[in-house]
Amino acid sequence: MNLSYGLHWDRDFLVDIVFRVQSVMPIISSLTIYPVSFYLLLVEGPTMIREIRAAYIAYFVVHSLFDVIFSSLLRVYVFPPFGLFYCEGILCTSGLDKQNVVAILSGVVIMCIPPYVFLIIRKMLLFGASFSIFLSPVIFLNTHAMRTLKKSNAFSNKTQQLMMKVFEVFRLQV
Repeated sequence: MNLSYGLHWDRDFLVDIVFRVQSVMPIISSLTIYPVSFYLLLVEGPTMIREIRAAYIAYFVVHSLFDVIFSSLLRVYVFPPFGLFYCEGILCTSGLDKQNVVAILSGVVIMCIPPYVFLIIRKMLLFGASFSIFLSPVIFLNTHAMRTLKKSNAFSNKTQQLMMKVFEVFRLQV
């Protein structure tokens, strides 16, 4: 493969470094960052409002799952232009179709959105913002996620029929 613009240096040197860092960082974060965050939320957090604390806990749980999935199941090289070519996780090397791997990847990325949106909305509502400000971005993010999943064609016919019914109910276009 002939790569111009010095991208062969990236392929030859950075791919190994990135995969080594990706295998070490989840261990470091699971032993340091996440326990400290959970400790602060559970022990120091009773002064915090209950819904906000629950949203933060859900947010950190989702991010810890995100780290586990991206460090062991899907180890994807994150720097362009090789992000599409290098995937060395368990799911990538087990022989799954590329469509299924992309569907799992998009599902994991989309999984982080709802706790974050819930956390932001709850915090803004505490400061007196009206709910109508946030309604359109939330609907946009959810419909965009549903459109992306529908276009991937990685799901069964029954799932696609259910998604079409959701699109009909909300009068959305694919």
